[in-house]
Amino acid sequence: MPDRYAAADPAVLGAPAGRTVVVHGVQDEALPVAMSRGYAATTGATLHELHVCGHFDVIDTASEAWPVIVGALRGLVAEDGTVAGHASRRAP
Repeated sequence: MPDRYAAADPAVLGAPAGRTVVVHGVQDEALPVAMSRGYAATTGATLHELHVCGHFDVIDTASEAWPVIVGALRGLVAEDGTVAGHASRRAP
């Protein structure tokens, strides 16, 4: 199974084609925040570290992380609804 993990590992896949935002809870016990720090440093992704959040807080709309998630997504979408950096693509 390690080969499956390697095939899906964003750090192995290289820099993404578009702007990337990573949001990571520092209290995450499943994946250490150092992984996201390394990924952001290698690829140029924007990293938001949330000091009071764990692994699943970033997908919980009631968590303290949610406003950061919403802000990060809004930062990727222009006022006219296009995806930032891709003028021909409209955001859903």
